Amino acid sequence: MTKTILVIDDDDSFRELLVTFLEDEGFNVLELSNGETANKVFMKNDIDFFLIDVLLPRKNGFKVVEDLKNAMDFVEIPIVMMSGFYKGFKHKQDAIGNFGALDYLEKPFDFNADLKPILIKTFQSEYPSPNSSASGSIIDEDDLFDGPSGLPDLPHVNQVNDEDEFVDLTDLPDFELPDFTPMQKDASQLDFEEKSEVTMAYQKILEEADKNIEGEFNLRIGLENSLPELLSKLFKLKLKGELYLEDTINNIKKIIFLDNGLPVFVKSTLVSECLGNILVKERFITAKDRDLSLSLMKKTRKPQGKVLREMKCISLENLKYGLVKQLETKLFEIFTWKSFTYRFKVIEGKLNTPPTIYESDFSIPYLIYNGIMEGYSITFIKRFYKQYGKKKIHHFPASMFHFKDGELFDDELDFFQSLNHGESFYHIVKKNPSEKEKIVKQIMAFYSLDMIKFQ
Repeated sequence: MTKTILVIDDDDSFRELLVTFLEDEGFNVLELSNGETANKVFMKNDIDFFLIDVLLPRKNGFKVVEDLKNAMDFVEIPIVMMSGFYKGFKHKQDAIGNFGALDYLEKPFDFNADLKPILIKTFQSEYPSPNSSASGSIIDEDDLFDGPSGLPDLPHVNQVNDEDEFVDLTDLPDFELPDFTPMQKDASQLDFEEKSEVTMAYQKILEEADKNIEGEFNLRIGLENSLPELLSKLFKLKLKGELYLEDTINNIKKIIFLDNGLPVFVKSTLVSECLGNILVKERFITAKDRDLSLSLMKKTRKPQGKVLREMKCISLENLKYGLVKQLETKLFEIFTWKSFTYRFKVIEGKLNTPPTIYESDFSIPYLIYNGIMEGYSITFIKRFYKQYGKKKIHHFPASMFHFKDGELFDDELDFFQSLNHGESFYHIVKKNPSEKEKIVKQIMAFYSLDMIKFQ
């Protein structure tokens, strides 16, 4: 019997190419332009495999997968998730570890080199003969957004064939992450209320902050007082309070609210990190919806999320997802800072944060590990490697930090376990020249979490 694959992607051009490839391989293909009707299509058809884009209008791909997982007998049906926007191992980790996806492919990908091996491994002897499939069927043409989307790819890090050239990482060029600049230059005054609030609070903290927990970080000087080190310190002390951070290069200010050492809320002066802009970037709402909600916020003084719900332009699930994404965006952006000052104010009573409809369940190890992997530029890597490259690595059994189940992939856990043989940092990297950037970042993260030590 011909195997049936359901493709869910709102990018018409990409979906057409993917469907054509699958049909040429001999599959029967059904296609959807959004995920709202995925459950109905699944219940009415015998689906053998899913290809689901993460960034879908109305209902994101993760929510689609979650709903499908709750459908009858779905556990055995494989899913591959795709995205041209969410790139990096953290999103692959979410897809596989938290949503049970078989794999995660970053667009653009090679159908023959990247997708076909997954299909062959899945179907094995039942893999169809080429050109034996029925024609594909477009089930839903209700596209809200046309064309591909996503941030520009990071510049490629050149690889060097001669392993010996890696001694000081001089072969790795400097590059910066995409700018976190405001999406809306003419944003309304309401967009800047949080910015003003953070600025005024920062001036007040100069007098009230705990003088024992203040300092500065400057990458040109060294890695002391880096964000991972600072977050680790506050977590070990299990402090409740407000951490005030200022990017001294770009004049950005943020307040991280911590409870028992864990970040629970962040305020920022970056307009691009306002909820409405995050939801537009996620394509959960349109720019028109955002602007209208800002106008209504000004009149009603209600939170933007509540206004958007009352406007009936976003589901509760997508709003929760957007709020968590906003929190992560605000936190991970700080890892790109090369210079900042910090002050911490201890709070005895209740934190001054708005009520939330979500719970952030990530751990400090998850935050630090992913922040380093996604936010640290080559400049950080060079500095760290130059300082510790010749030292030997051992586990540090007394660490207070432990990852939750599913926060690391099996290969990441295996790599951590391999770091307990007294091998030098240099030789570990030299054995894996094609993955040197990733390896150095991983070792930086484990060291920041006191999980390894250098001797």
